[in-house]
Amino acid sequence: MSLGVKFSDLAKIEHDAVYADDFTIDQLCTDTRTIKKGDTYLAIKGDRFDGHAFVDAAVSSGASSLVISEVINAEVPTLKVNDTTVSLGNIAKLYRSSLPARVIGITGSNGKTTVKEMVSSICRESGSITATIYNNNNTIGVPLTLLSASAHDDYVVVEMGTSEQGEIAYLSNIVKPDVSVITNVSESHLSGIGKRDDVFTEKSAIITGTRKGGTVVINQDDSYADQAKELVSTASMLTYGFSSDSDVYGEYKNTSDGVNVSVHSPAGDFEYRLLLRGKHNVSNSFAAIALCSAAGIDVPSIIKGLENYTGTSGRLQVTQLDRGVRLIDDSYNANPASSKAALDVLSEYHGRKVFIFAGMAELGDQEVMLHESIGRKANEVGVDVLVTFGDMADSTARSFEGEKLRFDAIDDLNSKLKSYIEPGDVVLVKGSRRFQLDRVSHYLEKELG
Repeated sequence: MSLGVKFSDLAKIEHDAVYADDFTIDQLCTDTRTIKKGDTYLAIKGDRFDGHAFVDAAVSSGASSLVISEVINAEVPTLKVNDTTVSLGNIAKLYRSSLPARVIGITGSNGKTTVKEMVSSICRESGSITATIYNNNNTIGVPLTLLSASAHDDYVVVEMGTSEQGEIAYLSNIVKPDVSVITNVSESHLSGIGKRDDVFTEKSAIITGTRKGGTVVINQDDSYADQAKELVSTASMLTYGFSSDSDVYGEYKNTSDGVNVSVHSPAGDFEYRLLLRGKHNVSNSFAAIALCSAAGIDVPSIIKGLENYTGTSGRLQVTQLDRGVRLIDDSYNANPASSKAALDVLSEYHGRKVFIFAGMAELGDQEVMLHESIGRKANEVGVDVLVTFGDMADSTARSFEGEKLRFDAIDDLNSKLKSYIEPGDVVLVKGSRRFQLDRVSHYLEKELG
């Protein structure tokens, strides 16, 4: 499907856009390594690279036109703009208006990727889908997700993240979701956004950005639920939670290898089995049910999609290792709410509980206080051993009352674990992405798998 976006269309919404000959963008590419003949090359200027350095390579590879922010002499039609990243968003916005698919937008402090993957699994049972891959949920990844959709898609599932004020408003204005949700609001990216109230203000932009006549899904168990409801004006509303006054609610029971869930919804009452542990993942499944119900997906597809979802690497993946050791790999990222949720999952297992923790990034002036709260939570759920990596988790160790080990090098930590882990131990690995604690999880899988 051609994007069908003309230079003249962009010039109407781009301040000071300049072009000599009008041109219709068929397909857009931002990476000369994947460019195809006939693509329009858009030169992104990033922190570590400048796409303008590859313009000649793009033309040599068959680029039919260019979107640039620097004066460049080229043999193909060019559109010069002030900021190509903004132009990328505007192209996606213009293209989104032509998409026949139902667009589902997802944001939140925790669980947005899990909900996105659950929703995607459900949508695949019902029709054709394009969805955010990996965590490409920023000002570049979101437009590229929309631009990768086709006229044949029934659903487009878009995850939207933020690290500073104004990003969700910007992205929502591009995506204009038919159905949207804020999974929850907690202390995340505080160094770029501010306090927790500011996080809500930032995330809630998805509500006002939802298309008129669409549906806003509200997490009734979130402390900002009432404030979120007040912002819903031109869309309908669907709620979910564990209380019976929610539109989607239910009960669950843990089993040895998953969770059995009974749910009540406007589409009817039904049961399903999740392969993921944790109350928060049951809540995530309620969000997925509400979103997919609002998108018109039937109950059999919802059940099959949820039961087929096996989880995402590094996000509470439970693996049975040798000697009865159980590994809970939640190493992908960490903030206070997700760390406490992971500890709740750890508490559900029998055996010596070992918590390997590297800390949580981007917490601003609340960093020490919030890290101390993780140590207290570890005490509450009965953690036996706290293993910390680096100095960010030192305040967690100070508030923890059990056995403690501290390391400054991953290799030293791994070497110690090889002899330290005992038969029957349950090991939780958790830390912000910058610490790459997946190296610990992979080591344990290799040595004890």
